[in-house]
Amino acid sequence: MWVALITSVTIGMAYPGPDDQGDPTIEINAPAPHDRSVGAFDFPTGSCKAGTKIKDTQSPGGHASSDNMPRDIDFEHDLKADSIHLLLDDDVEGEPTGYRVRLINTSGQVVPFHAVDGRLLIIQQALDGSGEWRNVEMLPSSGCGNSYHRVMLDRHQYWQFDVPQYEGKDQTQIRYMLVIDGRAGIISNAIEGRVNTTSLLPFPIYPQSPDSVRHMPASQLIELSKQD
Repeated sequence: MWVALITSVTIGMAYPGPDDQGDPTIEINAPAPHDRSVGAFDFPTGSCKAGTKIKDTQSPGGHASSDNMPRDIDFEHDLKADSIHLLLDDDVEGEPTGYRVRLINTSGQVVPFHAVDGRLLIIQQALDGSGEWRNVEMLPSSGCGNSYHRVMLDRHQYWQFDVPQYEGKDQTQIRYMLVIDGRAGIISNAIEGRVNTTSLLPFPIYPQSPDSVRHMPASQLIELSKQD
């Protein structure tokens, strides 16, 4: 089972949008429980890395990249057409065990997503004891302006991410969230998981949307990308 241990961290106090910059230094090792007892800001960072075959002409270059390339949609689904979806699956075979997240483009358009050195703005959330969704992970960030770029998801393709399954004392619901335009954007389905609810982020790092958005029209996301 994958778990996360934070061994060192340097971090900005807030991340209201994809253009702001922090400077985290985070190492993830196994095994260790979901626990931030070693420091006030020792949180894991979102780990959804995405590669692209379509060049980002707006990026200055010099950023790290990922070889996790998009795949053609090769599975049956009843997802809404012309939209972007975020799906979470806990039925992952093999070792180490973990969760599987898929970001899916059911449209006929190329859709850009903001990234920081190849990491998308996708983080895990958990339901705390008071029924509020709180962040398990911090958004990716960097102190270098060249780290900020976009990755493109082509027509009828998806990215697949095998992500850590944290271990904690509290049984609760978990989900994943794609941050768009500095706000809570597309929300995945929720599944059962275990975290330490006392170790969730104690403060919001961007405005929360009042309602869960399970999918977004591709054209809307493209327009939001142009505004950043």
